Amino acid sequence: MNRKTRYERKGVLRRSIDNHCKQCIYDPLSGGTWREQVTLCTVSVCPLYPVRPLSENAVVLLDGNFGHHKGSYKSNLRRRVVEEGRNEQST
Repeated sequence: MNRKTRYERKGVLRRSIDNHCKQCIYDPLSGGTWREQVTLCTVSVCPLYPVRPLSENAVVLLDGNFGHHKGSYKSNLRRRVVEEGRNEQST
């Protein structure tokens, strides 16, 4: 039996959307994973905005409201990343 990886099972369209969004917004020096950063994307005029990949914790990041982004969650995410960076520097 040939078992495909998760990446191999994804369709070409889904991979293309994921790659476009990642290339567009992901900053490895900023906080969060690329999916968290894409989840918090605010470019609602983008034609891919409604189908952008969302992180597993999107409900928390977006306060259960997938239509509007909440600034407080972005601030909390940034604060968490800064704290994690301080912890890594102290070790």
